[in-house]
Amino acid sequence: MKNFDEAFDANFSLVSLIVNRHLINHMRRVVTQLDMDLESAYLWGILAHLNVMGSLHPETKITALLDESGAPLKGINPVSLATLSQVSGFARETVRRKLLGLQERGKAQRLENGQWLVAISGVDENIEAFTKETVLQLLGVAKEVTDILESSQKNRSK
Repeated sequence: MKNFDEAFDANFSLVSLIVNRHLINHMRRVVTQLDMDLESAYLWGILAHLNVMGSLHPETKITALLDESGAPLKGINPVSLATLSQVSGFARETVRRKLLGLQERGKAQRLENGQWLVAISGVDENIEAFTKETVLQLLGVAKEVTDILESSQKNRSK
């Protein structure tokens, strides 16, 4: 795509609607298919990332942190409640309460030293199917947006 900014600006409303629809649908799927409130899902995701990466650096390529099978190169890093509170921006009490709920559901595990891990048993076939469907939907949205932006550029060059 030669001029992304120009194509994006010309199609902002449509692209914004498509992306927003995807995000809203994803949040609906989290609540209905995973039977999880959005704050708990958010914390569970942060916990998983911190367990694997140790820190959330947006510029770090995930593939640099995992081996060919998807296992972390540096092992699993337990995370404190304070770290989860800091990274999430949620109050410590909210994080504590949500983690206890995740623990009750078998999605998180508290170690004797008070640190937290994602419970591997909580990543079941339902989560795998949900993730697969999420990737398929995301690819569909990416294609839809790409087609719109490329079509816009073709129309401008005529």
